Amino acid sequence: MGYTHYFNTLVPDERLARITKEIVKESAVTICGGMGKGKPVITEREISLNGDESRREDYETFCIPNREEDLGFHNFCKTAHQPYDEVVTAILCAALYLNCKGSDSIRSDGDFKEWYESGGITLFQKAYEAVYRKKVDDERLIDLLEKQIGDRDWAW
Repeated sequence: MGYTHYFNTLVPDERLARITKEIVKESAVTICGGMGKGKPVITEREISLNGDESRREDYETFCIPNREEDLGFHNFCKTAHQPYDEVVTAILCAALYLNCKGSDSIRSDGDFKEWYESGGITLFQKAYEAVYRKKVDDERLIDLLEKQIGDRDWAW
C-alpha cells in the first residue's frame, strides 16, 4: 500500500505529450527517465518518467503506454510523495482537462488538498497557459478533479 495514482485505461496522444513536455520544462523538479536516470520519454505513444535517482527523488516509474494494443492493462504509480509527484499530478490534471481517452479511469489515494499542495494543479495551470495561450477554466478543473479524486471541501 502507499500513495498511489491510478490511470488504468489512459492513452497518451499528441496533446498530452505536448503539455507534458511543457510541464516538465516548467517544473523545478529534475525529471528523468523511467528508471530515474537519463531523459524522460514523452511522445504521443508513450510517456515514461521518474524523479532523479541521484538525488534520491525517484520511486516508481510513471508510465502511460500506448493502450491501443492492450486495453486490459492496469496502470498505477506510487510516488511516495516524492518531488516528482508534482509532475505526475500535473500530467493527470492535463489528461482530465483535455479529456484524453481513458481519463475517466484516473483515481488517486491523494485528495484535492494533496494534489494542490504538491504543486501539481498550479503546475498544470501554468503549462496549459503557456501551451494554449489562455487561462484554465478553474471551475471546470475543480469539477473534474472532484469527480475523479473527490474532496472539494478544502478550498484553494
